[in-house]
Amino acid sequence: MYVPPMTAWLLKEFEADDQVFGLFRTNFHNCRGYFGGGRHYFIETTERMTPYLSHPLRRIREWAQLQLNSAKGEWELNTDCVLQLLL
Repeated sequence: MYVPPMTAWLLKEFEADDQVFGLFRTNFHNCRGYFGGGRHYFIETTERMTPYLSHPLRRIREWAQLQLNSAKGEWELNTDCVLQLLL
């Protein structure tokens, strides 16, 4: 599990600053897109993020959990949409 040194420093130095963490979170996926089913996105995100749940930095653990929650939400949203189309 790799965290760039500058990122680790920033999140350690400003660990108590919710605004810094919020900006980090907000800009992490800036201008990124994903194509494919929600299930694949959820599985890939789970595989990538799970190791970070045990990272020594609290903000990295929080970020990983937020990524997992977001992927799960996307999967549930896509599943609901498909079910509505089938009914």
